[in-house]
Amino acid sequence: MPPSEQTEELLRLLALPESDYWYDIACIDARARLEACGERLYTELLTLIDGISPLQQEHLAYILGESSAIAEVAILETLEKSPHSEVAFRAREALHGIYPRKA
Repeated sequence: MPPSEQTEELLRLLALPESDYWYDIACIDARARLEACGERLYTELLTLIDGISPLQQEHLAYILGESSAIAEVAILETLEKSPHSEVAFRAREALHGIYPRKA
């Protein structure tokens, strides 16, 4: 099944290169798109996760972790196992934000 229009737009935003634009504007737009589309988009992303670029995976991990929603945690736990160190690092960072270590 091809990705929905909302997913395609999110993936386009996630594919933008690292830049001030990504961190100042695009990541906010991507997070807003996730929140607006809800559970269906998270489910679709989870099925597509292995087929998107490492940059898109890293950016996805960057925008996740603002809530402890089961779908966000599931995506982050998948990304945490990535063979790409930068993706795994971002996912671990986000998971630590959700589940901080106790001192």
